[in-house]
Amino acid sequence: MSTRLIIAPAERELLTAAGLASFDALWSVRTAGVEAGNAARGGTSAVGVLELATSAGPQRYFLKRQCNFNCRTLRHCWRGIPLALREWQAIAALRRCGIATLEVAAFGRERRAGADRALLLTRALDDYQDLEAWLAENPHRPVRHQLMEAIGALLAALHTAGWRHGCLYPKHLFVARDFAIGEVAVPVRLIDLEKCKRIRRRCAGLRDLDTLLRHCKALDAPLRERLLAVYLRARGWNLDVAGLARRIARLKQR
Repeated sequence: MSTRLIIAPAERELLTAAGLASFDALWSVRTAGVEAGNAARGGTSAVGVLELATSAGPQRYFLKRQCNFNCRTLRHCWRGIPLALREWQAIAALRRCGIATLEVAAFGRERRAGADRALLLTRALDDYQDLEAWLAENPHRPVRHQLMEAIGALLAALHTAGWRHGCLYPKHLFVARDFAIGEVAVPVRLIDLEKCKRIRRRCAGLRDLDTLLRHCKALDAPLRERLLAVYLRARGWNLDVAGLARRIARLKQR
């Protein structure tokens, strides 16, 4: 049997005080379920909310626990690796590139005969909400344009760094609730990075834009144009917005 648990230094004191500084403790702790468990890939995956008391009030976390919920990679083409491990690695890589995403409190993996278990504990983004929810509450055009600029810059940074989200639905872009009030340190974050992968062709990231624009019905033509214009400027491409839109549209035909 092989077991490891990596705890973020800033979280160790709290998890230790709560008796959760071991893999077994986090694996067995009771949580409030947020969605039905997923049984696929020959294994299971479930996410729950864990709330811990602190001197500043309750701190919420999301705890993802998976057993034999693996994906194959080039390096692990036979047994694969847990999707939680792949997500943890992607979060770390993006943070090294300065791209805002989840804040990991702990990651653990235990391998024993017949069971490959992994867990990922992240801080809840209670000061954020998903893109469509934010747009529904903030109808003012100027601040919406500012948000499109922030998203365009974020996605350009992601793709320039050689990464693609791989499943960029509106629910995977989290916007700071106070964005409409004034400047915030981290306006937008990317979440759910299980399908995030490296890309080598500079246009490969356009599939993220295609997915987002097709599934976010709240983005009208002016908002889309603002997002694409900022993306183009950040990437330094010799292309206009209409040309980029045509490239994205051609992806649907492949």
